[in-house]
Amino acid sequence: MRNVSRLWQIEKDVQTEQQLLDYLHPWGDARDLKFHNGLSFIMAISGALWLFFGWFLRDLISFPLCLVIGSILIFIGYISYENHHPIQSVIQFLEQRMIQLRYGLQFGGLPSHLPAHTQSVYLLSRIKNLFPLFNQGTQSNQIQRYAVTDWHVGEQTYPVLIFEYTYVSAISTDDEDGDRLVIKSIQKTAWGAFIFEVPALGIAISNRRRMFDEPYTERWHSSDIRLNQQLKIYGIDAINNAKHLSPSLLLKLEQFFQHFKGDLIFHADESIACYVGEQDLFALRSKQNEILEISDLRGHLRTLSMLNYEKFRTCMQNILS
Repeated sequence: MRNVSRLWQIEKDVQTEQQLLDYLHPWGDARDLKFHNGLSFIMAISGALWLFFGWFLRDLISFPLCLVIGSILIFIGYISYENHHPIQSVIQFLEQRMIQLRYGLQFGGLPSHLPAHTQSVYLLSRIKNLFPLFNQGTQSNQIQRYAVTDWHVGEQTYPVLIFEYTYVSAISTDDEDGDRLVIKSIQKTAWGAFIFEVPALGIAISNRRRMFDEPYTERWHSSDIRLNQQLKIYGIDAINNAKHLSPSLLLKLEQFFQHFKGDLIFHADESIACYVGEQDLFALRSKQNEILEISDLRGHLRTLSMLNYEKFRTCMQNILS
């Protein structure tokens, strides 16, 4: 389909989000973004009818002839059917390109403060091991989808890695011989971010768990009973907690966790913070529900937004300010 080829070329050429939208208007006469497979279905149904009536009327007409004709019609219908996967693929790539241009998110990239030769697999493994948040699965704990960007707060730049965390846990029992038998595997997903170049505060905050693993085991209690009920705040020791948990920071943390449910840790030694929570930070919103032609695609891309990410960025930048 010529429109699909033109869209792939656009994805390669655009440098700004407005340029991407301008490429789609004006487009020309042929604006369809769907394959017309009506003839393919007609051919396949006709072939099936030849087989059906040929079998039940085999005393009146030659069934081998009906079998040949029906098979040919079904085969022609099959080979002429055009899958919609190429259209869906180019739309997904254009969505990703628009997200990159609008939000500065580079999928599969590296944080800007790291050398270009850094191996992403090594990086993810290392920073995951810095935080006791990635052991929720008994079978698997993987970060497979991620994007990087930079946040500018005042004069400070914070490299950020947004990720999707998938973990798999097994429900098992013992069989008759006493061997462990896996009955069912349950896969769950969480989303979060690594934020680099932040102060090493050595504190951990949560509104969904009761405690943290080492070294964040020193519970901090506020004089505000409501805050103690809403948040569980831990640190590496009482002196560190008193040093870093200022009233201003506590207010910002309370405001953050009013909008998000999850865990936030500022590492004790490394200049990295990590958040893992339940809201999908990659979730896309659009006012265009169905994409059948180029104008629909333009409206979809124009209104494309990541509301969860926008809210997360605003709330987290408030903590960092």
